Amino acid sequence: MSEYFSLWQERCLQNSEAKEQAQKTFETFAQQEPAFAELCTTRQSGPYHCEGPFVRDHILRALTFLFAMQKPECNLQHVDEWNSAKHTHGFFQRLQETITKEQKFLIAYILAHDIGKKDTATGDEKGWHYHGHAHKGAEAGYSGFREACLAFTGCASSEGKLLRELVRIHMDINWEMSQKRETAVLHVARDVAERQGINVERFLSLLPAAFLLDAVGGSFEERLSGFEKASLLANYAEQEYATFPHKKEDDLLRKHRQEKTEKKAMVAEYGLGPEEWFLRLNTPYGKERGRVVQVVEHFIAGVEDDEDIRYVGAENAQELRMRSARMREKKI
Repeated sequence: MSEYFSLWQERCLQNSEAKEQAQKTFETFAQQEPAFAELCTTRQSGPYHCEGPFVRDHILRALTFLFAMQKPECNLQHVDEWNSAKHTHGFFQRLQETITKEQKFLIAYILAHDIGKKDTATGDEKGWHYHGHAHKGAEAGYSGFREACLAFTGCASSEGKLLRELVRIHMDINWEMSQKRETAVLHVARDVAERQGINVERFLSLLPAAFLLDAVGGSFEERLSGFEKASLLANYAEQEYATFPHKKEDDLLRKHRQEKTEKKAMVAEYGLGPEEWFLRLNTPYGKERGRVVQVVEHFIAGVEDDEDIRYVGAENAQELRMRSARMREKKI
C-alpha cells in the first residue's frame, strides 16, 4: 500500500483506536497534572496551528499520530512522497523504528514539549505567539513537571536530561528544517548531547521523530499543501545525510544486508536454496558446490545455458526453471 501524504495523514488521524488512546492519555494526565491542564486551555492560532483554538488540539493531534503510526497500515514508509526518493529510504526506515521503539518516551515528549507556552502566550492582530517557550519549558522550574511526564509513561527519571534538551531545542529544529535548505542545527544538536553527557545517537534519532510529531503531523497549516508538508521531513532527511555522511553509508550497508537476507529467504521459500540442490545433486564439499550455486543463480536469473542444463540434467533443469519462474512472478 502506498499513498500521498495527505491521504496517509487522514488515515492516521481517523484511526479510531489511535484517537481513543490519545483521548484517554490526554484526559488521564490532565487530571493528574494541573500545569498540563492549564497548558491545554492556552489559546493558539494560525498560521502554524489551525488544528483547533487551544493547545490541547495540537497535543491530541500529535498523540493520535504517534499511536496511529504503531499500526502497520499507518507505517510512514507507505507515503509516496517519501518513498519516491530511493536514496533516503534508510532514513525513513530508521525513523519508523524510532517511532515504534521509543513510543513511551515520545508520549512524554508530546506532553512536555510545549509547557512553556502557558507562561509566554501573547496575542495580537496576527494571532498567538510564544516567544522563548521552548527555553522556558526546559528551565529548572519545570523539572518536576518533566519528571511527571516521564513517570506517567513509565520512563526512568534518569531520562530527564534527554527530555529537557529535546524540549529546549525543538523550536530551533522546527524553524531551521521548515525555513532553510542548509542549516548547522544538527551539528549544534550533536554538540549539545555531547556536552550534556547524553547518548548522542539516541538524541539524534529522537529529533526527527519529535519534528514529525510536532511540526509535520501534529500541526495543521492551511497555507501548506500535503506535498509541502511531506517535503519538510524529506528536507530533514537530506540535512541529516549532509551533516552526518556516515549515516547515509550505514543505511546503504544496512539496505544491502537486508536485501541479501530477503533474497536468501525467498529462494529458500521457492526451493531454490543451494543446500537443497547440494542434496538433490549429491554434491560433495569443495569447488563443485560453488559450481552448483552458480548454476542455480543462472536459472533464477533466467539466463541458463546448455552447459548449465547438461550439468544438472534435463529433469532438474526443468524443475529449476519452473521454480524460478514462480519466484519471479511473486516478485512482480
